[in-house]
Amino acid sequence: MEARAVNQLPMYVSGYPPGQIKSACSCLSITPSTTTSTKTKTTLHKATTTVTAYTTVTTVTSTTTTTIEGPRPTVSTCYDYQNSPLNTGYEYLNINDTSHLTMLDNVPIFSRDLIDCCNLCYETPNCVVYRFNNDHSTATCQRWVTPGDEELEVVGYNEMCREGLVEGQRQPITEKDFFGNMAGAIAIGPCLVADWVN
Repeated sequence: MEARAVNQLPMYVSGYPPGQIKSACSCLSITPSTTTSTKTKTTLHKATTTVTAYTTVTTVTSTTTTTIEGPRPTVSTCYDYQNSPLNTGYEYLNINDTSHLTMLDNVPIFSRDLIDCCNLCYETPNCVVYRFNNDHSTATCQRWVTPGDEELEVVGYNEMCREGLVEGQRQPITEKDFFGNMAGAIAIGPCLVADWVN
């Protein structure tokens, strides 16, 4: 059965006056009644879902650690360095680089022992490199120290090297001595940062 509005009658009834409809129904023993249809309103609630988005951020931290040595054990280090066959014919700073440092006066080495020159550099504050010269009547020791000019960058400081450490690299000796032989190496002092070969 279809639900109709209160004032809406079927097509076959609506053409008759209301009085005739009532009498016609009473002849058939039908009692008219009015049925009100109630519309049910259903409200659908919108469900809300909270979604939490997590963003994973990966942070890569690149850390460079530079270990700057202080004064090395003088005698043992000088002996190991100077007696390593891997260092024969090589130096860690060349004469052009030393021109940007401060050169100290030559010191005579009466023992004519290269190790004594090495020890002297390791006992001298701010000594970057040294060279033992044994091609004259008297052996001498040359030393170069910081500060120098701005051509050689200072890469750090420590207790022995308050005026700064200088960086060097292994390279062949190209100089000649007084007699035309290969010159003595400009060797690593306490204020030169280099990966020396032992």
